[in-house]
Formats: sequence, C-alpha cells, structure tokens
Amino acid sequence: MRPAWELGIAKGSSAQEEDAGGGLSSPVSDHDALSGLLSRSGFNERVRTLVDGHPNESYLLVYGDIDRFKVYNDLFGTPAGDRLLADIGAMIRDLMPAGAVAARLRADHFVCCCPRSSFDPDRMLAGLDSWFSSYREDFTFFVRLGIFPIDDPSLDVSLMCDRALLALRSAKSGYAGSKYVFYDEKLRSSVLKEQELAGEMIAALEGGQFVPYFQPQYRYATGRMIGAEVLARWNHPTKGLLGPLEFIPVFERNGLIATFDYYIWDQACRCLRSWIDERGFEGAPRLSVNLSRADIYRSDLCTYLGGLVERYGFPAELLHLEITESAYMEAPEQLIGVVTKLRDAGFIVEMDDFGSGYSSLNTLKDVPVDVLKLDMGFLGASASSRGGIILASVVRMARWLDLPIIAEGVETKQQAAYLASVGCDYMQGYLFSKPVDRDTFEKLLEGTAVEGLAHPFAESLQDGAAEFWDADSRLTLIFNGYTGPAAIAEYDGEVCELIRINGEFACMLDIVDDEVSAELVRKNFLGVLQQEDRASLEEALQAAGEGDAVCELRYRSAAGKGRWLRLHLRPLSRTGSVISLYVLAEETTEEQALRDRLAATRDSIPGGLLLYEVTDGGVRLLDFSDAWAELCGCDRDECLRRVRDDAIAVVCEDDRRIVEEAFRKLQSGSRLASCTMRVNKGDGGFFWAHVSMSTAYRADDCLYAVAVVIDVTKERESEQRLRRQNEAQQQLYDAIPCGIVRYTVDDGQHIVSINKKGCELLGYRNMEEFIASSGDNALMSIHADDVPRHRAAIERLRNGSKPLDFAYRYYRSDGTVGWIEGTSAYELGPEGEPMIQSAFLDVSGRRQKSHELDLQRFTKVLCSVYDEIFEFESLDGRFRVLYSAMNPESIGIVLPLDEALERWMARIPDGVERAGLRKTFEECRASASGKPSACTYKISKGDNAVWCQSTFIRVSDSSMLCCNKDVTEGLAAEDRRRAWQDERYRLLTEMTNKMSFDYDSDTDTVLLYIDRTGDGVEAQVIPHYLEKLASTRSGVVHPDDMDDVRRMFEDARAGAAEVSTEYRANYYGHGYAWYRANLFVAHDNAGAWHLVGLIENIEDERDLRYRAENDATTGLSNHATTQDLVAAALANLAVREHSVCVVLDIDDFKAVNDNSGHMEGDALLRKVGLVLRSSFRESDVIGRVGGDEFVLLLKEVDMDVVLRKLNQVRARISATTVPGLGHAPTLSVGVYATCSDDRTYRDVFTRADEALYQAKRAGKNRIQVYGS
Repeated sequence: MRPAWELGIAKGSSAQEEDAGGGLSSPVSDHDALSGLLSRSGFNERVRTLVDGHPNESYLLVYGDIDRFKVYNDLFGTPAGDRLLADIGAMIRDLMPAGAVAARLRADHFVCCCPRSSFDPDRMLAGLDSWFSSYREDFTFFVRLGIFPIDDPSLDVSLMCDRALLALRSAKSGYAGSKYVFYDEKLRSSVLKEQELAGEMIAALEGGQFVPYFQPQYRYATGRMIGAEVLARWNHPTKGLLGPLEFIPVFERNGLIATFDYYIWDQACRCLRSWIDERGFEGAPRLSVNLSRADIYRSDLCTYLGGLVERYGFPAELLHLEITESAYMEAPEQLIGVVTKLRDAGFIVEMDDFGSGYSSLNTLKDVPVDVLKLDMGFLGASASSRGGIILASVVRMARWLDLPIIAEGVETKQQAAYLASVGCDYMQGYLFSKPVDRDTFEKLLEGTAVEGLAHPFAESLQDGAAEFWDADSRLTLIFNGYTGPAAIAEYDGEVCELIRINGEFACMLDIVDDEVSAELVRKNFLGVLQQEDRASLEEALQAAGEGDAVCELRYRSAAGKGRWLRLHLRPLSRTGSVISLYVLAEETTEEQALRDRLAATRDSIPGGLLLYEVTDGGVRLLDFSDAWAELCGCDRDECLRRVRDDAIAVVCEDDRRIVEEAFRKLQSGSRLASCTMRVNKGDGGFFWAHVSMSTAYRADDCLYAVAVVIDVTKERESEQRLRRQNEAQQQLYDAIPCGIVRYTVDDGQHIVSINKKGCELLGYRNMEEFIASSGDNALMSIHADDVPRHRAAIERLRNGSKPLDFAYRYYRSDGTVGWIEGTSAYELGPEGEPMIQSAFLDVSGRRQKSHELDLQRFTKVLCSVYDEIFEFESLDGRFRVLYSAMNPESIGIVLPLDEALERWMARIPDGVERAGLRKTFEECRASASGKPSACTYKISKGDNAVWCQSTFIRVSDSSMLCCNKDVTEGLAAEDRRRAWQDERYRLLTEMTNKMSFDYDSDTDTVLLYIDRTGDGVEAQVIPHYLEKLASTRSGVVHPDDMDDVRRMFEDARAGAAEVSTEYRANYYGHGYAWYRANLFVAHDNAGAWHLVGLIENIEDERDLRYRAENDATTGLSNHATTQDLVAAALANLAVREHSVCVVLDIDDFKAVNDNSGHMEGDALLRKVGLVLRSSFRESDVIGRVGGDEFVLLLKEVDMDVVLRKLNQVRARISATTVPGLGHAPTLSVGVYATCSDDRTYRDVFTRADEALYQAKRAGKNRIQVYGS
C-alpha cells in the first residue's frame, strides 16, 4: 500500500474518511516532485480543509528553511542539494505528528500544519538536530523554526505562512534568544519599522544624516595609533543617534546597502584628504572601510573605488577594504577575482571577523588577503585551553604567512596582555576607544604620532603547556599579572626560544619599545647573553630536564644597561628533544648591593644593628653590631651565648608577644614593622628599646630582616613624668569654682572635657553621665533658640576673634531652663587640633530679678498711652496683668497662658479677626527682633462692640508685653473713605477675573481684593505688610518665593515705575499655585507712594513652559534646557573655578528594555532622576540629555564630596530591583573638575563624557575622574 503522504492524506486520517468524501484526497499535481510533500497550492487547500473540518481542534503552522543552502550547493553541487531536499521531505514525513500536513513551498522552504496538542517544539528540534548531525555530508546545519498559532481560522493560508516566515526570521536573527519563535504582533511591527527606515534612507543621505564614526587601532607595545576603522551612525531627526545594528540589516534586506556604502566611502575619503592636508601623508591615519556582500557583486566596484581615491588625491594603500570571512565562503571564485582586481589597483584588503565564520584555516592558502582582523571569539571559551591555543596558532601561522594581524573587540587588559604575549601587537576595541565622531577622533590625533602597519617577523611553532594557552584560566591570569617577570620557553639542546613572555619580563629585559631586540630575545635567549652567562644558563637548562633548576646571570640590554637576574626553571612538558619550561625571573642587583652595604654600615649605625632570618619554624639571629652587645651590657661572646637557642631571649618576658607580632607582620607581606620593648641587661637591669625592622630580602621559604635598635629609656621616663603632671592638672581643673568645658570645632562640636563644677551646674554627677546624656555634643545643653548665636560666636573665634563673652539659656538635666554667662576662647589642643574652651557660671536668679525691674519700668512708661498692659511669659507658660485703667482690681492676676488666651478670644465675635490676632501674637513670640507688632479688631463689651488695637512688644527672649487701647472713634472716618475705594477695586476684580492689589507705603498696609468663595469680592486688609512678610504671610506666599516678592517692593522703593514678579501663593486655601503680579508705582498728595495693579493666576502658562523645558519621563531638565543652564552657570568665574561636571548612564540599559519592557525601563529612569534630585542641591544643574544618559553640573563643591555622593547614588540604584532583569542595575560615571577656561557646555561635557567611556572600557559599574 502507498503511504498516506503520497496520496495527499493527512497523517493519522483513516481510509474511511477518504471514502466517506471527507475531501482529503489530492491529485498528484498538488505535490512537489522533488520532496514528495505538498506544493503551495495543495498545502493551502489541504490546510483550509483540515482547519474547517476540525473546528474543535487548535492548529499551528511551523515554518523552516535550510541555513546556508547556497553554500551547501556551492560546496557539494546541485545534485547533492536536490538529494538533501528529497531526504528532508522523507524525514519530515517520518517526524510529522498525527493529523498534520506538510509542504515544500519553494527552494529550501518547508512548512507544516499540525494540531497544537501534539506539537512539542523542543522534541521536534531535538529530532531535527539528530537527523542533520548524522547526515552523510560533513556540513554544519543550523535549525531554526518559526511558529504561527492559528487563532483566527478565517485568515488566508498564504497570510498564515507569511506570518510564520516572520517568526522564522526573528529566530534566525538571534535576538529572541531561542531556536524557535512564536509569531506575535511585535514581529509585524518590526517589519513596518524596517519599511519606514528603508523609505527614509534616500532623504537621509541627501540631508547628510549618516555620519562616519572612527574606532582607532593601536600598537599595544608603543601605544601609538596605526589607523582606524570607519563605522556609520544615523543622526536621525526624531529617533536620535542610531547604531548600525538598527539600520544596516534593514538596508541589506532591502537592497539599499550598496548605495549606503558608496556614501560612507566618500565621507571617509573626504576626511582622509582633510587630514593629509593638515598633517601630511606620514601623519595621516590609514582608514579601513567595510565592503558588504552586495558591493562585491557590483561590476563597477573596482572602478568606483579607484575613481574615489583619484578624485581625493591619495594613494590607494591608505584606504583599506574590510571583507568578512563568511563572504569568502559564499562565492569564493567570484570574490577572489574581485579582490585580486582591488589589490592590483593598490588597495589593501583585510579579512574581517577571521575565526567567526565557517571557513577552515586552509582557506588562507588560496585567498588573496593582506591583513587578518582576528575575531576575539577565540578567547570566548573559558572552559578549556583550546581557544587560547588556536589563537596563538593563528598568530604564529599569520607571522609565517607574513600577514599583519589586528585583534578587534579587545575589551579587557587581560585580553590585551595575552595577545601581546603571543605576538599579536595590533589591537582595536573598547579597551582603547569606543567608536567616536570626527571631532573627538581629531582630538585623539592631536600630538600623536601615527605608526604604520608593519609585517611581522617569522617564528616557528612549538607545543606548549596547554593550560597556559587558555586566556581565561587561573594560571594565565597569574602569569599575566601576579607572578612577576615570567616566560614560557622551549629548549631543544641548542636554542632557547621564549614563546611567551609577560609584560614584566619584557620590561626587565628592556625590549618593550625595541622590536628588533625583542625578536632576537624571543628567538634565542641564549644568543643575547655573554659567554660566561650563557654557560650558567645552559647548565641550568640541561639540569631542568630532570627537575627544577636555578641559575644567576648578568643580562645586558641592547641599550647597554646591565642587571643581575635569578632564573627559576621548572619543566612543563617534553616532546622529543624539546622541553617546555616555565621561567620565573627576579632581579638580584639590589640584593647583591644590599650585602655590600650591610657589611659597610653594620658598625656605623648608632644604637645597634641586627640581621635576622625569619621562617615558619622561627627566628634566627644571623649577625649583630658591637653596639648592640654594648647596649645589652655584655661582650659579643656573651651576647651570642644568650641568643644561641632563642633569638629574642634578651627581651623581657612580658614584651616577647610584641616582638613576635612584629616578625609576623613582616612575614605577612609588610615591608616595615616597629615596636617598643624592654631588654634585659647583663647586670640584671633593663632598658627601653625602640626597634625598627625592614625586609632586606624575601625568598620563597624565608625572609631576611634588618633591625635598628635605639635606647629610648630617657624618653619613656619623660613620658611617665608627663603623665603624673597631667593627673595633677586634672585635679586642679576640677577644683576651679566655675564650669569649664572644652570641645572640638573642625569635625563638629564634640566634648573633649568638662570639669566637675560644670557637670554640677548642668545637673550631672560627672562627665561620664553628661556624655551619656548629650552624646558628646557640646551644643546639646544650649537652648535651641540660642544655638545659632553660639555657632556664630564659634565662627568668629575660628576667624581670629579675641575671647568672647556670652549669655545663653540652657537645659538642666531635669528639663528646666536656666541662664549661664561666661567667656569662650580659641586654643590649640595637645596635638595642635583647634578647640574652644568656655568658662561659665549660672546667673538664673540674677536674670529673674533684672527682668522684674524691667517690667516695672516698661509699665510706668506705657500706662499713660494704653488702657491695659499684660505680660506673656513663654518659659513658665503664664499670663499676668500688669496694668488696667478699666479694671484696676485685676492688676496682679496670674493665669495659665492658654486659659488667658482662650478667654480673650471668646470676646472677639469675628473669626477672621480672632485668627489675625492669634497670628500676630504667635509671630511676635517667634520673632527675634524687638519691633512692635499691632493688630486691630472688634471686641464685645456688654451689648456693644468696640474697636480695640493690641500692640505686642517682645521685652526678652521669653517675655512679651501686650498693650491694649480703644480706637473706635478714630476708625469711623477711615471706614467711609475705604468703602468707596473697596467698591472701585471690587468692580475691577470682577471684570478682569484677577485680584486687585494696593500697597500704601506710608502705613505699610496692603488692600487685597479677592473672590475666595465665589459669592463675591471681599477686601483683605494686611497691615505692617513688609514688616511681617516673612512671618505672617509665610502661610500664603511660598517660603522659597518670599525673597522675590520682597525684592519687587525694594525695586519700587528704589524708583522703578513698574515692577513684576512670578511667585507661588495659597490664596484660596487649596494649595500653592503660580501667580504673576504686574504692579505700577503711584504717588498721592501726602507724599506716600502706592504699588497698585493686578495679580493673575499663571498656573496653565507655567505648566506649558515646564513641559517645554523638562524631560517628560524624569521631570529633570531636557537636553536643550540643560545646555542653557550649564552655559549660564559657567558665565560665573567662581563656578568655573570650583565645580564638577558629571556624565552618567545606566549600564546595559538596552537589556533592561529588551528583558523587562519599556515600562520598567522608564521606571528605572524615573528612579535614577529621583535619586539624583534627592542627592544634590536645588542650585545644581541636573538633566537627562538622551536615552539613559544624565548630565550634572555641581556648583562650587569639592571633588571628594562629589565622589562620596556619587557612590551613595550608585549604591541606591544597585539596591533597586527591576522585574525581569537577572541582576541589579548599575551606573557608569564620568567626572570632570572644571577650570577657569571652561566657558561652554561642550567644554565640560566632552571631558566628562570621555571619562564615562573610560569607565565603560574599564568594565562598567565604576566612577572615572577625567585625567586620573
């Protein structure tokens, strides 16, 4: 029987279904002749029948093709390709689940429709991978699948296939991170985005939106630039700066890449011509441009490039052409012909991404190429040493082929050191520089000599120890940076070749900048030695065949410098007569000189000199000077006898621990150690000795230490006498009959000492109890209202003032308040540290008596003017009647302050007037000035109401007088005049929907006409407006805008005809809003000037302005505003000379958007903005200038403060959790200290930005200071 697929029957359907007329039979024309699967038309019909016939079943479309099928055809021929397609058809029929149909749509494109319930993508991929890996031809296949769930069965089957194909393309792009991708609407959006970019390309080319970027290439040994690779960026007018990955693939898929490449080549040649004109041919860097596959197939490629260099007038060899390795494999014959023509025309051809494609090393045998660009993927495998071995082999092979090698993608110092050690000296990557624009690249060129690309010397290949060829292994890391000078050598009985050396070894041999000498040393180290030194090394090399060996020799560099070396040789492996060795070198020139110096100076040092050998087993005294024996009170022989079995036997038993600790410190790696000890003398006494130890020489299993001993007995006796004097001084200090306190001033006011009398006055038994209560804060006991005066006194003393008298209130330990008077003076402590010393006495009783006398004097003067006089005492919280003409019997009555105020307020019927009186009372009580404050209000008096004016006068820090008088008669005439004025302002306010404002300078009174409730305009009278602006208006005018309002009045007083200001106010009790006051200055007949005009709400206007100047996501300044603010700040010389510019961004922010979504990305941006705002001052400039990049200008601040703050910012961001992100977000920060020459935004931004990219190159998540 024929199988079901040959009859066009879906796999798993029954013959009964076919006979029953289920419509599943298919004519042969509906099949593909090559694969035996359905054709496109047959598939469309069969899927429609399948889906419509099983409405309760859910189906999927699975789409796949053969990666590099054209390469397969080129390698094995078209018949082999046809066989592959037929075999794949048979394999699909075997793997298809039940109830599925499959087709070959075209070329190597296959599609399958199957029930969702029977489809397992991982199982299917495993089956496909297994089949392809065992296929007859030796070819690597890559399997990817695109999957379209048929959620809408009414869709056309062709449209379903197209969407499955979109999913396949996404899987093949690698961005999805999976070997299969399910279709979603984002894929369709990506296609529309590609079409949009393709449609904008021509206009972008004409508008010059594509700009060349340059990534420099350097020679590692000299640090000199050898050229640069030209890359492209799209400066899109709305999307910002786009990288090549965002548009190059689009142009390649849409056939626009050749037009784009021609444009970039022209721009590169234009730049090169400009640099030749400025620097000459020798000073101009060579440039490498990229050729795409589409360029290679153009017949006019060579003609165009030749005409390009001819038009700009420079040799073709200055323009290098980069062709990817994979292009050589796709059409080798055609490409070889094109490359040959280009090389004949004088161009240098570079094979780009060597090692990342699919070629074998055998490709280099036939490929015409001048330079290899090595892909750093060779070092990507850290699990084994194969990558390192291959890389070293490629470098050696290229040297034999006389091909220069440039390693691109070098990002770490470890990679660079490894490349240099295996002979690859030309490098490119973020370790040296990111791709930069033309201006930045030209700055890199300034003052830099450009070096040519030299061809390497040939050297033979020998096997080495495998682990040392793994760039990521622990041994390689130790070899490159931790072992000191080291090398890998091979010795065949005649020649000692250094096949790998680290940087310290090269420095020791003086061959870093001498390439000729370096080659001679590498090829045969024996050949560069003198005869006597060569014999010493040869003997050690021969001995190393049996085990470890050591030799000492004298090496002379080509420059004539000589040094003594000790070489430790350890065999690694043997291959025939060749032995591989690990060589560890150390310079012994100083050690040799040390031996001579010790011998010459041993007996000349005052005190004593000792030489010790220190090992894990103990300490041994090797030698000592005669002066040491003399200090010990015995002769040399006796001294030797005493220390024969114990090197520190002469040390007193209680001090042996101190000396042993000093030796352990040297053993742990310290170069110096010291201690003071007692030494037993031969006569039974002892002396105090100070010992200074230093490491003279350190070996693997021991070290040699030199100790200098000085007799310090007299100094110790002086210290003991001083201690006794200090104890006597403290007793005197406590006996002084006044309080004395000393405290620091530089790092806060911390208590140093307080005497016994001072503790008693403050209510404490001793200093310990006082410190426990105050936390050693010298200001803790001073009344809070008096602390500012005390701080000001401290500053005056620090600035050189003579001793200052003071009088403060203070808190006793029980919470009561008293008064102290005294004197403070500036002095220096025993270590020269600045201190304040204050002597004081309690004067609370005297102060109270003086206060009572002052009240009697005030009352006698004021009773002739006022009807009543009251006292409010805030410390005791009491109210007292001092005088009353209306109720003499009430004089002397005392009430609690709160009760008295409650009775007073109960007699005022109007709530607004009650609030005004209470506010005036509180403001006077809180004010530090002695100016009177007045308030006028109606008060009930029997059945009538009278006008009363209360004047508050602050007579001491805690006491306030209130003077009342009846002013009813004087206010009657004023009320009639004001009624007409109120009517005029009421009409003006209603017509303009704004507030009317009238300020009278003579009475310092404001009339404000405002509709608070919507029921009509009311007039608000505000007396003593300027006098009480900062206090009584603080609840209305925003505190931060108070100075602007006050400045407007000062401008009017100074003679301005009109004034205006914007400020925030809470006129309606609903919160602050923005207002603009437009006021004019007028003068009346009495000579007073008035400030009159309108106040309008500008909240909407401010909101529009805010949106134009601020970033919508973070609320920070946007790019344009940030530039303006920075430029304005730099106009101030003080800012330029002492500020810091910071540029920071979020590391790998694209991964946040890709993995967590743009909403989480925006949330992270807002978090960064919030942290920056809360960490720095309002006067600092903080802005988001694009993407994840932020710019700050921190004005007039020290660098150490900035660095501490930035580390706090980084810590807070790293503590943030981003859903979907597998790690904590980090920041990279560039910092630049401004100078007087910085006048523009560009001056400071470019330097901070350069520091940022230095931080990126160093591994991200760090702070880099420009120029450090």
